[in-house]
Amino acid sequence: MQQEWYIDWFNSKYYSMLYKHRDVLEAKAFIKKIVEFLESKFFKKKIQEQVFKALDVGCGDGRHSVVLNQLGFDVLGVDISESKIKEAQKYENEKLRFFIGDMRKLFFENEFDLVLNLFTSFGYFENLYDNMIALLNMRQAMKGEGILIIDYLNADYVVDHLIPYQELHIEGVTFIITRRISQGFVKKVIQIQDNGQKFEFYENVQLFTLQDFTSMLHQSRLKIVEIWGNYLGELFTAPESERLILFCTASE
Repeated sequence: MQQEWYIDWFNSKYYSMLYKHRDVLEAKAFIKKIVEFLESKFFKKKIQEQVFKALDVGCGDGRHSVVLNQLGFDVLGVDISESKIKEAQKYENEKLRFFIGDMRKLFFENEFDLVLNLFTSFGYFENLYDNMIALLNMRQAMKGEGILIIDYLNADYVVDHLIPYQELHIEGVTFIITRRISQGFVKKVIQIQDNGQKFEFYENVQLFTLQDFTSMLHQSRLKIVEIWGNYLGELFTAPESERLILFCTASE
């Protein structure tokens, strides 16, 4: 398996095809839910009444960033995928910008009211050090009273509901997907058949639990203040919740 599987996969047109059900409507509903919660619990003023800055780490094609911008945020999106950033840049304006970047090499400091890492855009790296560097960079990008939101898979749910084999047919393309749990990772092989051509891609994501995140966040001077279990904003319950959505603030 390639060490940096995510570069080839995220730049592929088949990635967008496979996950097309994760659309703008879903992003809009989720972001609106987040903003309502932030305004009620953390931000002293309505978003539209004050300039709030957001950093979307692992922004993909920008679907969450665009909604944040529409709701009044000054947004900067960063992603390692060149093709996804090119797509996102079509939506740029004075308060919405995108650039290619690696979350392990962010250079912001005390700049953003809100830092987002959504749709399992974490845990891709083979060693804990790289994941910690990415987390520390997100912490450094936050203002003192800023919020970090991490939207991750719920490891317990994934293990209990793992589908070892799946065959999908999307727009004339066949996707054969195999999944397994190995050495603390959920490993996925995506074999693609398209008009006589065959391709193979991988996903390799660490099965970080709530306890793992609690420890990593503590080391990054962050604490968890709210946990959602899905995109509807319902509270997290293990192992039933599909997602692990963490709202974090500085611990000092």
